[in-house]
Amino acid sequence: MDDLARDTVLAIANGISYAIVIPANVKRAVMQRLRAKGKSHAAVAIYAFAIGLYFLLRNVIRQVDQITIDVEYTGREAEIKNTLVAYLRRDVPHFDPTRILFRHVGKRSPAHHLAIEIVRHRQTANKRISEVEFLGAISKRK
Repeated sequence: MDDLARDTVLAIANGISYAIVIPANVKRAVMQRLRAKGKSHAAVAIYAFAIGLYFLLRNVIRQVDQITIDVEYTGREAEIKNTLVAYLRRDVPHFDPTRILFRHVGKRSPAHHLAIEIVRHRQTANKRISEVEFLGAISKRK
């Protein structure tokens, strides 16, 4: 989420394959909106990453037992998890946070392979997140 010049692809691939794209212009708009509220760049990136994960998982959360998230922001996993769980509980009120694990996934994982295929335009993402959608999720924060 830190690279504001490139689209971000988030993917899940453990029994099911699902991927989203967060366009660079959407990330810039989100960063600008949150930075205007006085948040640091790092805090904004972590928060935006968690919401991106929410968009990835919200339509498939009932189909997976365990979620392994690649470590992107070392030492900030609890922050990411807390934000993600708060958002997921909008859709699944009794969501169990122990279903979420953080590990170094690596380049050989099916999710990484799916994301690369989308970046290289060999596959299409299931969804592109719009600015309205992303900013709407932020404004509905509980």
